Amino acid sequence: MAKQLHNRIVGIVVLTALGVLFLPDLLNGEKASVEEHFATIPLRPSVATGGAPDEAFAPIEEGTPSEVAALTEDEPTPEAAAKEESVVVQTAALEAPKAKPAPAEPKQAGWAIRLGSFRDAGNVARLVKNLRDKGYRAYTVPSKPVNGEITVVYVGPEVSQDKLKQQQSRLAKDLGLQSQLVQYDPLQM
Repeated sequence: MAKQLHNRIVGIVVLTALGVLFLPDLLNGEKASVEEHFATIPLRPSVATGGAPDEAFAPIEEGTPSEVAALTEDEPTPEAAAKEESVVVQTAALEAPKAKPAPAEPKQAGWAIRLGSFRDAGNVARLVKNLRDKGYRAYTVPSKPVNGEITVVYVGPEVSQDKLKQQQSRLAKDLGLQSQLVQYDPLQM
């Protein structure tokens, strides 16, 4: 009898497991498929080169007949001849080779005092508050300090390096901070 009971229990467990696995699928019926609609990013458009031929931009020489001269067959009046001469003189002045200025190197944007690098955002906030209370223009990179990431504290920027050297010596006296004078990079922020 124990064998029959054991077989019945195993059968009930197997049927229950099959019911748990397959009954939800049978009762739900047809499942609706979910389609994601998203816009595709278009490829970069190709730029069509061409447009006007290179001859269209070639300078007009005085000896070659122009299209306008071919269209007007009658003799030009003295006033028109004077206008043509002034146009020729103006175009000759425009055609004079112009020396392209050498690209100027970017000018120095200024100077700043680097006070230090800190990982604790609380220390950065206290130092910046203390500096601003004493009248210094303090800023940090990155602008919002994050705990655990390095944040650099600066004072400045200033165009005059001499003014910053004076502020650097005042900082050493007032706060006892050693600092460095560095070039200010506005793109760093």
